[in-house]
Amino acid sequence: MIKQSKEIHSSSRWSDVVTQIVVAVLVLVALVALVIAPFNAWRWAAQPFPGIFFESTLNVTDANNPAWEGPRSGLTFPDHLVQIDDTPIHSRAELDAVLNQRGIGARIALHVTTASGQQKIVPVTLVQFPRADFLSFFVAPYFVGLVYLAAGIWVFVARRHQSAGRAFTAMCVGLASGCTLLFDIYTTHTFAWLWSGAIPLAAGGAISLALLFPQEQSFVTRWPALRWISFLPSPSCARSSRPPYRGGRT
Repeated sequence: MIKQSKEIHSSSRWSDVVTQIVVAVLVLVALVALVIAPFNAWRWAAQPFPGIFFESTLNVTDANNPAWEGPRSGLTFPDHLVQIDDTPIHSRAELDAVLNQRGIGARIALHVTTASGQQKIVPVTLVQFPRADFLSFFVAPYFVGLVYLAAGIWVFVARRHQSAGRAFTAMCVGLASGCTLLFDIYTTHTFAWLWSGAIPLAAGGAISLALLFPQEQSFVTRWPALRWISFLPSPSCARSSRPPYRGGRT
């Protein structure tokens, strides 16, 4: 009986060490993304803006400001961009290159394909991305994310040896990444994979925390692996972070 108790204690100790390392890596990844995100956002906001957000697949997003010229001219989710003027567009890099080549103030024609397969030409004027929208789409969510990450790091430093502390930190990392990378999802798409994994990570952390705090549930004490089962969807969501619709085809 004593030997079995020692084995269980040793297994639990190694499990604690592994989860501490995993959570520390998550914090480090979030910190790196948090540092890079402002540079990406500022660089993107400095280029000509066509009055509409496009996904990485060149579909119009469903998160556009109705006051922008794109929505006012009839662009809606999930219209798919196929060319600008006479230039075919196949990637986000080609889109950015054409926009920078035309410059702010240029009048361009966006050729899109609707979900029903119809062709549509929408003329728009390239403008500077509005400062008020930059504040609401990037600055405000970014600072909210900073608060979440700071809270998560503080609890991790103080309570990293407790399962509830690690679950809370994981939840905060997910919330922080979801907030700080929100603008990236609409613009550069550099961290689309990370954002897609961050949302289920936050949900998994909240579920795990509910099982552990303020008192660990009896069935979790009996089967300790249940503490972390709620995190399983996160890596799969990060790997499959592409929208199903592309260019009028599923």
